[in-house]
Amino acid sequence: MLLPAEPVLVVLRARARTVPEARGVWNHRRVNRLGLVPWALVGVFASVAEARPIEFRVFDDVNGDGKQGNDEPGVPAIVSYSGMPLFVPTDADGRVTLEVENGIAWVRVPSGFRPGPVWAQLDGKSRIDFALRRWAPPPGPLTFVATSDSHSSFAHPFWSDLEPAAYAATRADPPPAFFTILGDLTQNTTPAQFVLQDRLLANLDVTYVPVPGNHDWYDGGKAWRVHYGPDNYSFDIGDVHFVVWNMMMRDEDTKAFFTNELRDVAPEMTVVAMTHGPPSPAVVAKLRELGVDYVLSGHTHTNRVVDHGGMIELNHEPMLMGGLDFTPGGYRIITIDRDVLTSEHRTTVGEPSIRSVAPARRQCQPPGGGAIIAATEIDPRGGTVTARVDCGTPIALSYGGGWSWRGTLPALAPGEHSLTLDAITSDGERLSSTTGIEVCSAETGTLAGIEWPQLGGNSAHT
Repeated sequence: MLLPAEPVLVVLRARARTVPEARGVWNHRRVNRLGLVPWALVGVFASVAEARPIEFRVFDDVNGDGKQGNDEPGVPAIVSYSGMPLFVPTDADGRVTLEVENGIAWVRVPSGFRPGPVWAQLDGKSRIDFALRRWAPPPGPLTFVATSDSHSSFAHPFWSDLEPAAYAATRADPPPAFFTILGDLTQNTTPAQFVLQDRLLANLDVTYVPVPGNHDWYDGGKAWRVHYGPDNYSFDIGDVHFVVWNMMMRDEDTKAFFTNELRDVAPEMTVVAMTHGPPSPAVVAKLRELGVDYVLSGHTHTNRVVDHGGMIELNHEPMLMGGLDFTPGGYRIITIDRDVLTSEHRTTVGEPSIRSVAPARRQCQPPGGGAIIAATEIDPRGGTVTARVDCGTPIALSYGGGWSWRGTLPALAPGEHSLTLDAITSDGERLSSTTGIEVCSAETGTLAGIEWPQLGGNSAHT
């Protein structure tokens, strides 16, 4: 079922999660009700060539040096190895020893620590320290910013727009918990394009959560693993569990990954899966069975919301390019409050602007007052907009959704007047525009004017 793209706000209620068996931390010696043997039991250690014991330590990196000091406590967590769908709990001190070959290992980041991938290349080491950075989410409901398909490349004329666009999208008080691009971060998977992507996002004030796409996987993941580590990983923020997964996996591998990844996730947690391409019907059925609540995707260069029988997919258009469905480039501000997801779509703006669409030029306004509608390309989360008639007392306008701010025009004497709009953006930038308006006399009534009080004034937007 396709739902219309949300121009302003969509409120979606998560389904109650059901899992085959309620669990706390996964006990790797137990077989679940579905008859699936946890991966630690199927002899994978003995069958891996050149496997060797490696000690993993997960700890609270208080001083930020990446090494566990005597005063830095261990943190119980789940450790995974990217060479196979393996998820093993540490002990209470954050330690576990596994026999694995070279590759990438990562830790599921517990709530209370900075989200995103925490990983290490094994490369002959006998000990791996997973340094977690203590992090408190911003106050209020969990909010983050999601977009897709940056396609970073010097060959694109818009390559440098990502830095200011991401900065503007994440400017808020309080700030979002993180910023994510849902795949196709690069155009051709070249190392230089990954470096460019890193450089453009290096000065963000919030955590960046990368998601792999098909344009990032032309080399089979070699460049990705150098820059971002695992192509599948997960983290918790409060009562929300986020899972990043690589759309380039086969369906059977994806289903196996999620079956094991969600095995020890508490059923009351909201589960958000983030990938690049919309999942296949087989994967959709499996995710719904496992209790995934929301899927965030990109790839199609469109902006839409899909209801997969109660599991909601929010598909994102590119941040810097217009979509194939003719939507402009943009992003979503997503909020999850308890089990309710709210999504506000925002268009990427090159420069902020403000103008009056009601009253409009050549429109005769009744003398008894009427509506003020301002079209303002600013971020409504931190901005203010006021209107003044003939340099009079400012009239506060309230946010009306999309680009619109609304207020009430007072009764005015017939004749010509001026309407001045003033806005202050969340960054403190000031905007102003003045429009001449005409007030009709009671005898003449309202003259023929624009077709509708919207941007452009008529169906041709002229």
